[in-house]
Amino acid sequence: MSKELKQKMRSGGIWLVLSNILTIASQLLAVALLSRMLGPEAFGIHGNGLLLLELTAVFTYPFINKSIILKKEASAEYLSTATTLSFLLSAAAGLILFFSAPFIAAFFHHDSIVFVVRTISVIFLLKGFYQPYQSVFERDLRFREISNVNLAASWLGFLIVPVCLAYYGFGYKSLILGLLAYELVFLIYFTIRSRLYFGRLSPTLAREIITDARHLILQALGNKLATNGDYLIISRFLGPAALGYYTQAYKIMKMPTTIIGNVINSLSFASLSKISEDNDKLRKAFVYSSFILALFSFPILVITLLFSKEIVLILLGPKWLSTIPVLQILSFGIFLRMSYKVPGTILKAKQLFRLTARIQIIYALNILVFSVLMIRFGIEGVAIGTLAALALQYGQLCWHVARVTGATVADFYTILLRPMAFAAIVGGTAFLLRLGISTVTVLRDEFSFIIVMLFILPAALYFIHRYGLVFFGEPYAWWLDFATSKKERKEKKNRVKPGKTVPVTIDTL
Repeated sequence: MSKELKQKMRSGGIWLVLSNILTIASQLLAVALLSRMLGPEAFGIHGNGLLLLELTAVFTYPFINKSIILKKEASAEYLSTATTLSFLLSAAAGLILFFSAPFIAAFFHHDSIVFVVRTISVIFLLKGFYQPYQSVFERDLRFREISNVNLAASWLGFLIVPVCLAYYGFGYKSLILGLLAYELVFLIYFTIRSRLYFGRLSPTLAREIITDARHLILQALGNKLATNGDYLIISRFLGPAALGYYTQAYKIMKMPTTIIGNVINSLSFASLSKISEDNDKLRKAFVYSSFILALFSFPILVITLLFSKEIVLILLGPKWLSTIPVLQILSFGIFLRMSYKVPGTILKAKQLFRLTARIQIIYALNILVFSVLMIRFGIEGVAIGTLAALALQYGQLCWHVARVTGATVADFYTILLRPMAFAAIVGGTAFLLRLGISTVTVLRDEFSFIIVMLFILPAALYFIHRYGLVFFGEPYAWWLDFATSKKERKEKKNRVKPGKTVPVTIDTL
């Protein structure tokens, strides 16, 4: 990996982490406020809108975005064709949704979905226009700008607009109009900051884009059916209120993955495509990415299992206690949801689009089948089925990556052992602290949880900072090398106790 590319990844990664932390802060505040202002049914109706947006979008802008990122040298004519094609396909999808809104509402047995569907049709027009420009930013590793606009859009669209509208009695409409405001921020920014390519449509280049992306479309369809199949089954058979409980539990579970998982995945697709010919570098990328994701996800899993009730009470309030079992079940998939895109991205970097598409289709079918089979047990049963399907998919992806790059099962699972041990230490300490607090005080559970976290978080970070090289070894050393300067690494090395041999410098990607 060149120094210039590595510097871009480091700088972009830092900004993505900071942006995601602030974005999560806005989402946490929004969830805490809106969950007390709106009921489960409102969130279920909003979930239906997101479901339609995700499924319909497969055939519009996403595959064009991937084509732009994969195109190392895109001409002005190519970008103009891609942008125009994206807008035309999105406009067609928007029109179809707008006029089919009554039929979609009848399918879900809820008239309120008509407004949601027609608002989504407008969002399609916005996304279809600006998404190709965002893809150019991603291809050029301009993550700092992307993170800044995402932060501004999140605070406006997920917090300020919906909270204000909910306060004035807009109900479920406040959530979907907030999403519209979110997309408007992106549209305005990328339109102003980009050199506009629009209006020229080359039939030859359009055919090339569609032909090259046919496997991406198939894979994306499988991915969206997989990530939304459980929503579809719950909404159709259990109604919007049940979907509201499920989506809120899923949202809480997904928040930690946004900070770390999305950063790794955003960096990986743009960067791994540049080293796709070197299997050894891809193997290291897979193994070390899995390590850092496990380091963060395993402690989060343990804390979520121990304090699921307290988390729900703080974030959602007492009327959402039905989400606790679902949250506990879904939390077992935190590592899988953080990690599954890494092996998938490596397979894409190797141009194995047909293979990844087939894996995604199998995953989607498993989600749908398991959800239908487990729907008799309510949203908890659907959560179990979803977790089983996710585990099967991750196993398939890892097996194929090992076959392609030469990674071994021993390499993969060995690096997970120490993050597991670290999570056990964190969980055991948190449990003993909670037990001690409940023994000597009469504080409410929520306050006990806050006190425990105020101790656990800095203690865990100090442990990683002080003993990370000794405890975690080479994978941690590589990430330290990636994230710090040479001077900082030298100072870190000098803090290691005499007699300890620690691989501070390793082959970089």
